[in-house]
Amino acid sequence: MEKARLFIAVDIPDEIREKIYRVCNDIGNVRWTKQEQLHLTLRFIGDVDVETLPQLSESLGKLKFRKFNLTLSGTGFFRPGVFFLETVESAELLSLKKQIDDILHNTLELEPEARSFIPHITLARFKNRPSAGKCRSLTEAFEPLFPLDFKVEEFVLYRSRLSSEGAVHTPLKKITTP
Repeated sequence: MEKARLFIAVDIPDEIREKIYRVCNDIGNVRWTKQEQLHLTLRFIGDVDVETLPQLSESLGKLKFRKFNLTLSGTGFFRPGVFFLETVESAELLSLKKQIDDILHNTLELEPEARSFIPHITLARFKNRPSAGKCRSLTEAFEPLFPLDFKVEEFVLYRSRLSSEGAVHTPLKKITTP
């Protein structure tokens, strides 16, 4: 049975991506996330049978939410080597996440994730933890950008295929506010 590796995300508007990448382009020796792939993951689903895709798309398409503002407020590091943009806490984003988790539970019998949801946009990954100086310089380089505000009017069900050049993300369904 064919499987599809899926996740659900909020895309970042092009004008915000461009502002972020103006900073990225000035910093060398970093493996940046591709500009077109900057997103905020709401839920990584993993591998599912492709036969479930129509039902999942239909269920997600019925979700109703209001557009809301989201603010990027700073940077941070996860684990040894993930550099990210963080968001201001958003009740609307958490509500959307909960609705998506409920649909995934009802449609695919997926349990909500055990770990806490920390909304973020991954900017770069390092094989080894960067030095304290590198961490500080990355943080300082992005500080002038914040706050960055944008409207969330849709989310996207993506298929992700891993390749030697990195992941290739293909949108399967966009769900937009009414």
